[in-house]
Amino acid sequence: MSTSDFLLEIFSEEIPAQLQVHACDDAKATMLTLLCDLDVTAEDIYTTCSSRRLCIFVRGLPIETTSQQVEKRGPRVNAPEAALLGFLKNNHLERSDLIEREGYYYAQLAHPGRPFVDLIPTLVENFTKRMPWPKTMRWALPISGQRSWPWIRPVRSVLCLWGNQTVAFDLQGWGLSTSNCTRGHRFLSKELLKVHSFDQYKDLLKENFVILDHTERRQKLEQAVQDKLVPLHLTLQPDEALWREVIGLVDWPFAIIGNIDPEFMTLPDVVLSTSMRVHQKYFSTRDADGKLAPYFVALSNVPDTPDQTIKKGFEKVLRARLSDAAFFYKEDLKHPLEDNLPRLDTIVFHEKLGSLGQKIERLAKISPDLERCAHLCKLDLVSHMVGEFDELQGIMGAHYALKQGECEEVSKAIVEHYKPAGANDDLPKTGKGTKLAVIDRLDSLIGFLGVGIIPTGSKDPFALRRAALGILRITLQQPPLDLEPLVTADREAYTQQGFRLAPEVSERLAKFLYERLAAYWKDQCGFRYDIVQSVLTFGLAQPQQLNFPDLEKRVKAVQAVLNDADNADFMALFIRLKGLIKELSTTHIDEALFEDVSEANLWKSVQFASDQLGTLLQEQEYVAAMMALKQLKPQLDVLLDRVQIYVNDAAIQRNRLSLLSTLLELFHRIAFFGEIQVETPQLVSES
Repeated sequence: MSTSDFLLEIFSEEIPAQLQVHACDDAKATMLTLLCDLDVTAEDIYTTCSSRRLCIFVRGLPIETTSQQVEKRGPRVNAPEAALLGFLKNNHLERSDLIEREGYYYAQLAHPGRPFVDLIPTLVENFTKRMPWPKTMRWALPISGQRSWPWIRPVRSVLCLWGNQTVAFDLQGWGLSTSNCTRGHRFLSKELLKVHSFDQYKDLLKENFVILDHTERRQKLEQAVQDKLVPLHLTLQPDEALWREVIGLVDWPFAIIGNIDPEFMTLPDVVLSTSMRVHQKYFSTRDADGKLAPYFVALSNVPDTPDQTIKKGFEKVLRARLSDAAFFYKEDLKHPLEDNLPRLDTIVFHEKLGSLGQKIERLAKISPDLERCAHLCKLDLVSHMVGEFDELQGIMGAHYALKQGECEEVSKAIVEHYKPAGANDDLPKTGKGTKLAVIDRLDSLIGFLGVGIIPTGSKDPFALRRAALGILRITLQQPPLDLEPLVTADREAYTQQGFRLAPEVSERLAKFLYERLAAYWKDQCGFRYDIVQSVLTFGLAQPQQLNFPDLEKRVKAVQAVLNDADNADFMALFIRLKGLIKELSTTHIDEALFEDVSEANLWKSVQFASDQLGTLLQEQEYVAAMMALKQLKPQLDVLLDRVQIYVNDAAIQRNRLSLLSTLLELFHRIAFFGEIQVETPQLVSES
């Protein structure tokens, strides 16, 4: 089958840099869906996005779509005549073309193949309407003044090629016609560029100072920066997030090294680097000793002038920013952190949960050994510096605490109690930082869940799911922390402050954490969902519901045993027991009612296994506990071969069911294995 290529470029005003990477993936997925709707397959789809253009190149499309024979169902056989006539007319059919089946009329419709180029106008229009930008805008069309189709930014031109052929058509929603023309660099190229193929398109853009490919643009950026840093014996401070952003700001990178005034080098490193990164998109540099150097790296879309006008402009703007930062820093140091405490009483934590000051009081009461850390941990939120750079919350609090003479342990707890800030963030490393991070999140969860604020669907305005995940990651990966007394202490603290939480708040908390835990174990750890459910169902039935490290050991043990083919007897034993017992019966077992030696033997083994299980469970040796239960299968098989469970004598039947129930209860001391999905072998009949 002969094929051709399709090139589409949508040229617009500047696309936000943080949206460009996702736009590439979304554009590819959207185009793939549209081609599937047309029943067309392509060899490859390449997408890229830069500051002013979104480009889609589809390689290996068929010149003509394949013809198809489609069966279409018409009206019922007993439908009114008008319905039948309408079906015939709409599909250009005769009555003789219809066949009757299952009470309906059916017709075979032929869909002849069409030149793909004829489908391109509709394809492009559908793409522009389905492209899922997070936010879009409309603008007034130049001639009609009507509102345009939505897009991320106003569209200025659309390039459309089929092979080397221009596909020209009107896009009325944008008030323009497609062509084979595009533009190069905004400042370094003024002429209109005519395109005849994708390869020529890339070369033509490069000649006009536009690097189309995202990866290639980054490589040139990095090389441009290194060329400036090496002569000065400097290295760039790693900042992947800033790299991703600046790559989308320029078409052709020019690196400029600027100087930082010596008077600002007395500021803390984090203040300097944050001020440069957040407001100016400048990179910090370090010298050979790893210290912050008095230089910054800025990326420009145009080269500097001989008199270094651009460099001087960068330095001037940074000087103003750092002057503000220096002022804020000096103002914050004029008074100790504790002076900010009354100001927290004016900040509402939540209208139903009081102020931030009341939250601090609760944290101090939950764990008296953290009282000093708790009182200081939120005070930098009302500082001048964090007011300007909210990224520095905790960091500036720790710095100010050290400045006013607090010990390093307290300082680290202040900065670490915000960790982990996300799924990939590091966990706190100190004991006090770990505990403070947990009780801060627990207090938020208990409060919000206690007043009925529970995330639904994708909505989670107070980041409660993230708080829950932080607690789980800390408790599972750090030394064990008993959560039960912390929950009790926090509930009492809320009560003492006059807040009324729902009586079942502890149950809500456990359920909410278990839901997050199930997702975490399944998605991040790769545990089987049914095994996770068996252990979590067990956990919810226990008085101590929040012992997550113990639950994780149970999940690992159950998965290890069930994944081993040699342990098939374990679940076979459970399934056989479960099939015999309609409901658990734990009445007294009377040995005098045993009629067969197999009953006595099994009873002795169950008693021994129960004692053995108690020791193993206490030592959290769950694999060994499951193996101990597995050893009972032969004796159960002998019992069931020699005696009937359901007999006419009610006392004997009850005694035997109690024996089996006692054995089944041993399983429930590890997990609720009834949640496990077991493949039932197919029965093959003999011929």
